[in-house]
Amino acid sequence: METNDIKRLYIITREINQYDQEGEYFCTTFSERPTLKQLAKVLFNADSLADLNDAQIMDVTHLYRGGGRKGVEDEWFNLREVAAGQVMKAERDSREQ
Repeated sequence: METNDIKRLYIITREINQYDQEGEYFCTTFSERPTLKQLAKVLFNADSLADLNDAQIMDVTHLYRGGGRKGVEDEWFNLREVAAGQVMKAERDSREQ
């Protein structure tokens, strides 16, 4: 692998707005940008977008665009693109604290 050929990963995390929330929680990772159908499976365990209602489709589309909190909901998801080394560095840094 060439130095310039850095592997990119797509990470989905979940945040919960509760009194004891301690940050983002890891959900899953993809080696390529996930499709709307794949995100529907993560969020709602749906096999097809046709299985979702309009509000759920809006949530899937929101996540596809990066996600994040939309308003006052208690739970939200984030989609981030990162270099594979960033994931390993973040994990190592968290263990060292």
